[in-house]
Amino acid sequence: MDVYVYGPLKTYANLACDAWVTNHPGHTMTIYHTPGIVNSSFNLVASPGNTKAGFQVSGNCLFNRDIFHDEEFMGAYVTHRSTPPATAAASNSNSEPPKDVD
Repeated sequence: MDVYVYGPLKTYANLACDAWVTNHPGHTMTIYHTPGIVNSSFNLVASPGNTKAGFQVSGNCLFNRDIFHDEEFMGAYVTHRSTPPATAAASNSNSEPPKDVD
């Protein structure tokens, strides 16, 4: 996103600021001018094509079920184990607890 959207946005916003200062000599740019400047710049760079290209370059693109092969998941099989069978000690723990004698 930095390369395809935010980088160009920064460039266009700086150019728009320079143009504003040139067109308004003697005036001070305030925070109230910023939304209009950013809006005009944002409309130039925020297109679906730029956004999509930014995600594709980074590798974060649309869901692709076949991007990984089964061999790449083999490391998970090392720690995958079945549940051990219940032991006699575990079966005794299901009995009723001793009662208090008064």
